[in-house]
Amino acid sequence: ANIPVPKPRYLLNNIMIMDFISIEENSIVPAPILSDVKISDIDDPENLLYEAIEIIAQIFLEGKMIHGDYSNDNLMITEKGLITMDVSQSVLYNQKTFIDTPTRIRIDRAVDYLLADIINLNKGFYKYRISIDSKEVCHNIIKELPKKLQKFLEESESILPISRYIPERYHSKEMQRRGEFQRRTNKRYQKKKS
Repeated sequence: ANIPVPKPRYLLNNIMIMDFISIEENSIVPAPILSDVKISDIDDPENLLYEAIEIIAQIFLEGKMIHGDYSNDNLMITEKGLITMDVSQSVLYNQKTFIDTPTRIRIDRAVDYLLADIINLNKGFYKYRISIDSKEVCHNIIKELPKKLQKFLEESESILPISRYIPERYHSKEMQRRGEFQRRTNKRYQKKKS
């Protein structure tokens, strides 16, 4: 699908070695992660946002996947543009039948994750004082799906509207920590007082 990602080189069990992404070609300086870049260092942050939206649309429409953790923490800036990281955790969506399978999720759930990814991306650009209408962007991407999938989405939308639930994976890290603490100790987690 020609998505800008680091190329995998070696795979051993659950360890993957990928290309080194440098800020410039033939450089040993690693490309910075978008969330670590100072506002003053970016010439046109709005252009970066649109480039990031194009990449997520490409992942969804051409790759037929949902990233699941798309944010400016998973984007690197190079002289050629943005590079997406953590695509190996992406999940395929089912485009032939409208059910979940062990390796694919239903298209309506994929759309919910797509919306959550766009919202996360949007939050990352607040520091640049730029924002987009996440639902509108999501709907514009959905319009490019094949008619069969659009029809299914319209039918499922009438039963359960888009974003009917927040995917479990997008609970805050704080909530995850509390849950882990409570499971391990059978005690309620309380934040330390400052």
